[in-house]
Amino acid sequence: MSAYAAEKPLPVWPENRDAVLVFQLMSTQWRTGMGGYVGLDYSALREVWQRARIAPRERDRVFMDLRIIEHAALQAIHDKD
Repeated sequence: MSAYAAEKPLPVWPENRDAVLVFQLMSTQWRTGMGGYVGLDYSALREVWQRARIAPRERDRVFMDLRIIEHAALQAIHDKD
């Protein structure tokens, strides 16, 4: 099991579902630097939006929610160092 995977599936509120889905689909798009992970490579988002069928009118909201998840993930990653 991955160090970042939960032992049991965690419930996701319906209003957060799209952002969590996009975050999961972006899991191979982490940028790294000398200090480790620095953030997601947003250049992949166009393809992810299409694959996840995120409506254009929802993308601003989902993107802002994605950034919150990304920030929390980076904090968790760097706290383990």
